[in-house]
Amino acid sequence: EGAGFFAINTPDGERYTRNGSFVRRSDGVLTAADGSPLIAAGSTTNPPAQIRIGTGTVSISEDGTVKAGDVVAGKLKVVSFANEADIERESGTRFRAKAGVTPTAATPRIVGGSLEQSNVTLVDRMVALTEIRRTFEALQRGVSMILNEVDARAIGELGRR
Repeated sequence: EGAGFFAINTPDGERYTRNGSFVRRSDGVLTAADGSPLIAAGSTTNPPAQIRIGTGTVSISEDGTVKAGDVVAGKLKVVSFANEADIERESGTRFRAKAGVTPTAATPRIVGGSLEQSNVTLVDRMVALTEIRRTFEALQRGVSMILNEVDARAIGELGRR
């Protein structure tokens, strides 16, 4: 909940996602849905530290602490950007920071066991799109009628001269 992106490690460097569908790889590394390892909070190494989880039920607390059973495996790195224009979509749910932009640590409330849903409904978008199309068609008919009238007058006037 709130502003923030999970930091993931990709071959192209650190990237960001809001997709909270995480998977435990066979080697125990916690990854995003696309297989990119999540970055641990406070990581200063290169490559960044990953979150390795053992066996047991995985849970994530509101502050991003990841546990496997009762064992703390690490904490998710969550960042935010001062301005939405500071990030750009790379693909699907993956974003990258624009050149020269450094994200800051964020402290949103993480809701473990749930996924963020779209903030738009398909029905609402279809209704809006239909309204826009109908308005466009009405305006197009109006312009067409005006141009036909102008053409008729021009032909009539030029025919008299």
